[in-house]
Amino acid sequence: MSSVLETEQQRPSRPEAVILCGVQGAGKRSFCREYYWDSHIRINYDMLRTRHREGLLLSACLDARQALVVDATNPTAADRARYIEPCRRAGFRVVGVEFRIDTELARLRNAARSGRARVPDKAIFATAGKLEPLAFSEGFDEIWWVLSGVDGFRVFAARPHSGEPQTGPEMGEACAGVTPRVSRRAGKLSGSAERQ
Repeated sequence: MSSVLETEQQRPSRPEAVILCGVQGAGKRSFCREYYWDSHIRINYDMLRTRHREGLLLSACLDARQALVVDATNPTAADRARYIEPCRRAGFRVVGVEFRIDTELARLRNAARSGRARVPDKAIFATAGKLEPLAFSEGFDEIWWVLSGVDGFRVFAARPHSGEPQTGPEMGEACAGVTPRVSRRAGKLSGSAERQ
């Protein structure tokens, strides 16, 4: 998976589709603002309110070859497939970003929200109970793990190997043998991971 180690200039010219995955309150929207706001169209069901509208926006991005980020919980492989399959057919590079957060911290972050942004606690626990780890076999070209804590984000690159499902770091521990180096460049997540 050499694309994880490539610089922005070396990346293929294929447009990018980023699929976020994680419970409510994990920091997906904040992460999206930090890394993709200026370069990717944000597709968010909560904002669009219907699958029909979501499908129209996804199709428009694919037709225009416009980079996109799907900002949703996407807890299961089946949820993610609705985006991965059309993006791959359209020739997009598909990147998965999996958020890992302590459920209690996600609940506290959610409690600080107001209006429609706040969801019932039971929704967070239900999503956490359905979460399936991202796997390269789903069609991802890259997978990133984001540990979301009180001190911000820590980002790790996943490496494909036999024995899927791929597992990554848990809260409070580092990804074995990987040192993250993350920078903000042209609004995108970029970086390198080196073996220690």
